[in-house]
Amino acid sequence: MSSTINLNGKPDYIIALAKDLRLRNRSERTVKGYVYSMLRMVKALKKHPNRCSLKEITDYLCEMISEGKYSFNTYKQNVCAIRYYYNHILGRKKEIANIPYPKREITNSVILSKDEVFRLLAAIKCPNVRLMACIAYACGLRHSEIRNLKHNDIDRSRMRLLIHLGKGKKSREVQMPHSILTRLEDHYRKYSSKMGVFFFR
Repeated sequence: MSSTINLNGKPDYIIALAKDLRLRNRSERTVKGYVYSMLRMVKALKKHPNRCSLKEITDYLCEMISEGKYSFNTYKQNVCAIRYYYNHILGRKKEIANIPYPKREITNSVILSKDEVFRLLAAIKCPNVRLMACIAYACGLRHSEIRNLKHNDIDRSRMRLLIHLGKGKKSREVQMPHSILTRLEDHYRKYSSKMGVFFFR
């Protein structure tokens, strides 16, 4: 779970943005991402976002692309943050609609063979990290979802893991191999006195 961002001393536009996002029940990860995206733009343009013109904003985004220093996800998050701020905070929806969402480049995925996966997992020295990697691979969980796994999230009768408030604050169930159940139970017996209800905290 992402820690809450501290708004003490932050400028008025950041406080307004963060409050609006939280009122709409957006995740704290989204709040952080949008806040840092707006701070990055203000630092680059050297002016309050309320006084930025559409041309200045689009020039800034074009420069982000041309510099080649930012990943697709970082650039997309900046676009989403800017569109959100000018739409929901300033009410400049029609104007900001001229800034398009970026189109992801289609690339071929790298698919590892079973032997390559086994060797990759075996190369992880820390037992806890290796177990987390095994769960991610076998069950398709994100890092934050694994970190938030509790002992009572295991449905042993159906061999499933219960994921609470995953991405988008949505809950779901995933199938769990018996080998993962065995490893989780061993891990819990070994470390339960230190970690309480969570497996990996």
